[in-house]
Amino acid sequence: LLILAPIGGQSLATGSGGVTNSFSTTPRHPNYSLSWTQGVHYGEPGTGGVVISSSSLTAVKDLFSEVVTGPGRAETPVVAAVDYWNTYASNSLAGARVRVLATTHGLGGAELNAIDEGTASFSNLVAHIQGAASLATSSNWVLNVPVWFFVHGENDTFLETPVENYRTNFLIMYERMNTIAKAASGQTNDPVVVMTQTASRTYENQSNSWTANAQLFLNLSD
Repeated sequence: LLILAPIGGQSLATGSGGVTNSFSTTPRHPNYSLSWTQGVHYGEPGTGGVVISSSSLTAVKDLFSEVVTGPGRAETPVVAAVDYWNTYASNSLAGARVRVLATTHGLGGAELNAIDEGTASFSNLVAHIQGAASLATSSNWVLNVPVWFFVHGENDTFLETPVENYRTNFLIMYERMNTIAKAASGQTNDPVVVMTQTASRTYENQSNSWTANAQLFLNLSD
């Protein structure tokens, strides 16, 4: 089994502003917690809108926290999430760790429609899924995409995107991702979305909570 755990959204999804000397760069779960050989940050389009190809995603390495010079990216939350996943499995499930491939495709300073279908961010998510599918096939593994981590909301809070617009547009984007994941992996389960960034309201000094409410409604009812 190979589990793909992508993280998308805005800059906090990529580790923006993280303290670069506060974490270990030693892999915690060799052969189980994984990233592409290009690194866990590979697939972040950045301001240049870099689009990656699934054909470039052919091999993995042990996952660890990485700092990217230039855009100032430190530890992306998906590193801790995947390591915790395997720590919990090791301690509580009779050592039943699994291969989990952590990837990122977030874009700093992006409202929702800037990371949806047709954008570099969404294209790189598709590349991660298709690359993982090819890797699983060549390794005689079964791919599953059970989760999509999504850290977002800052720009839509600033832009005062109406609640229903954000909710509807996210559901449309999610269904696109779900369809692609199922087609690539053959899975029947829908990926679960782990979503947050409600603190953006305070950061942007806005009086509205529309994006935070939209995310709440998505998690409660959709």
